[in-house]
Amino acid sequence: MSSTGEDACSLPTSAATLPSLHAIRKLLPEVASDIAKVTNISETAQDGHSVRLAISSMSSTIDDIKSISAYLATLSQNLEQAILSHSRLIPAAHQIPVELLAYIFQFSAQTVVEPKNQQAKLQYHRPWRTEMNAHGSLNVAQVCRRWRQVAFGTPSLWNTIKFASSIKKRASSLPLPLEPMRRSAQLPVFMFVDTPRRGKFGFVQAGCPSDVELFQSVKGVDFVGCNPNGKPRLRGPFPEFLSLLQALRPLLVFPNLARLSLADVDIQDIEAALSRPSTAELLDRLTHLHIRPIWNMAMVLLAQVRHWGNLTALYIDMPSIDLEGPRDLFPLIFANMSNLTELFISVRRISPAPPTPLSSNKLRVFGIALDSVTTLVNRDTVETSLETLFSKVRLPCLTQFATQAPVSQSPDLGYIRRFLERSGCRLLDLALLSDTSFVSMNEDGRTLTIHGGPPTGADADSALREAAAALAQEFGIPSVELASRMEDTRAFQEAKDRWYEIRSP
Repeated sequence: MSSTGEDACSLPTSAATLPSLHAIRKLLPEVASDIAKVTNISETAQDGHSVRLAISSMSSTIDDIKSISAYLATLSQNLEQAILSHSRLIPAAHQIPVELLAYIFQFSAQTVVEPKNQQAKLQYHRPWRTEMNAHGSLNVAQVCRRWRQVAFGTPSLWNTIKFASSIKKRASSLPLPLEPMRRSAQLPVFMFVDTPRRGKFGFVQAGCPSDVELFQSVKGVDFVGCNPNGKPRLRGPFPEFLSLLQALRPLLVFPNLARLSLADVDIQDIEAALSRPSTAELLDRLTHLHIRPIWNMAMVLLAQVRHWGNLTALYIDMPSIDLEGPRDLFPLIFANMSNLTELFISVRRISPAPPTPLSSNKLRVFGIALDSVTTLVNRDTVETSLETLFSKVRLPCLTQFATQAPVSQSPDLGYIRRFLERSGCRLLDLALLSDTSFVSMNEDGRTLTIHGGPPTGADADSALREAAAALAQEFGIPSVELASRMEDTRAFQEAKDRWYEIRSP
C-alpha cells in the first residue's frame, strides 16, 4: 500500500502544470502516511481496499487535471499564434484606395459659406474645400497622420480655395495662397475672396521667383465686395463700395484668369477699366461671368460698353432688384454676347420685353427666376411679362430650360408651350420654379401671409406637377423638375460644375 502511495506521488511534471496540481502532489505523501498509520492500527482487507480505491481515484483525477492543463497550454499557444498572424494582416481601412479616402475626407471636411447681410454669397451648392487663415496657411493638425497624408497627396482637395472671413478685418493686403496652390499639382485653381469694406486691396506677393508659375494655374476668382446694409441702390455715387478697377487690379497677377464672379462691386468705372490695357485684357479673356450688381442699370452698362466675344456663360444675380431696361438689355445681350451658351437671370421682376424678336443658335442653357413673393403678389403681371418675353425669343439649340412657374390653382403653361413650339428645340431638362410654400394670398385676394414653417407637403404643387407632366409628354422631355430656387435646379448645378470643373463621382 505504501508502494502504491509512492507511485501516485511520483507523477511527471511539466512547465504547463497548474499551481494547484503542484499543491496536490505535495500533499499526497502526507495523505498516504496518514492512511498507512490508520491501516496499521486496524488493518482489514476492506479498509485496505477502500484506501487503494481512494488513492486510485485521486491519481485518476490528477491525470485528468494534467490532460486539461495540457489542452489549455495547447489552446494558449494556438491563440498566441492566431494573434501574431492577425497582427500581420493589413486592416481593411488601409486597403481603401486613396481616391476614395480623398472623397470621404472632402465630405467630412465640408464647411458652409455663411450668409452676408441675409444674402448668400454667390449661392452655389458646392462647398469650398480649402479655407485659408490670415497668414495664407492651413491648419490640418486636427486630423491624424494618415488623413493628413491623404489630404496632402490629393491635389483635387487643394484647388478650390476660400479665404477665411477673419481676413477681411485685417489690412487690405491678403496673402497669396501659395501652399495650397503648390499642392494642387497644376490643377485649375479657383479662389473665393471676401474683400475689406473700402480702400485699396491687393495680394502680398511673397515666395520665391518660381512661385510666379503657380499664378498661371488660377483659372477663376469669386470676388465678393462689401454691401454695408445688404440693400440694392437705385442711383450713385457709391463711395462705400469697391470699384471695378479696385477689384480687378489684384487679379492681374493671374494671367489665365477667365472665370470671374463679382458681387457688390460698383462697375460704373468699367469704361476706365477698359481704357487700361491690363484690365481690358483681363475682361477680354473672360469666358464665364457671374455678376451681382448693386444698382438696377448696371447690366445695361456692362452689356453695351463692348463686345464680349469670348464670353460663353453669364449669370445675372439680382434677386432683390428689378430688371430695368429689358427693351435694351436683351438685345444687347444677344448682340454683344453672341457666343453665350449658358444664360441665367435671377431678378425680382422684369419690365416689358424687347420690342424686336431675338434668336440665338448657340444658347443651350437658359434660366430665368423671379422673386417668389413678388410673383405671388403680382402674378398676373409676372405671367404677362414672361409670356411677352418668351414670345420675342427663339432658341432652337436649347436643351436645358428653367423658368418661373405660374401661381394658380390651375396653372397654365401655355406660354412655355408656345415658346418651345416656336423655338423648335429638343429639350432634355425642364425646371419650373415654384417657391410658394412660405407665402399665400388671403381670401380677400389682396393681402399676403408669410408662413414661417416648412413646405406643406409633396402634394402642395400637385396641379403644377400634372401640368408639367402633360407638357413633358407632349414635347418628349425626359426630365421635368420642380424647384424652389434657381440654384436647386439640375441645369444650374451642372453649369456650375462645368464652371469649377468638378467631376461627378
